[in-house]
Amino acid sequence: MAFVGSFSWCPCPACGGFYKIRTSRKIIARYVEYYTSCQKCGGKKKFVRRFEESVWPSIGMTEKEVRHKYSPAQVRAALEEIDFIYHDKKQLMSDELAKLENQAKLFRERLKSHQKEYDLLMAIAADK
Repeated sequence: MAFVGSFSWCPCPACGGFYKIRTSRKIIARYVEYYTSCQKCGGKKKFVRRFEESVWPSIGMTEKEVRHKYSPAQVRAALEEIDFIYHDKKQLMSDELAKLENQAKLFRERLKSHQKEYDLLMAIAADK
């Protein structure tokens, strides 16, 4: 299996649900077929993915490496894809950041509660 997950960016034209990958097969190194079904209505579709050139730098690449790998013409040709990747990653990171901020708030509240419990025990120990 080449990929497991869902095509959450591709709504079903029949019902608006999203496709879940049932199975996939690699035809050649850079060409994969995905057999999917809609999670809402059960409609089945085959998606084909052809891997071409990279449109987004790998994590850890230096600016020099990025400038060497991507030509201005290559970037201009992939602007729509680059824009999609940017906004998709930005949304995912924003969502994750919101979750972490909520966790941090919860831990701050727990820490305050823990401090109050400690202070109470210390007051009891001092006969206050």
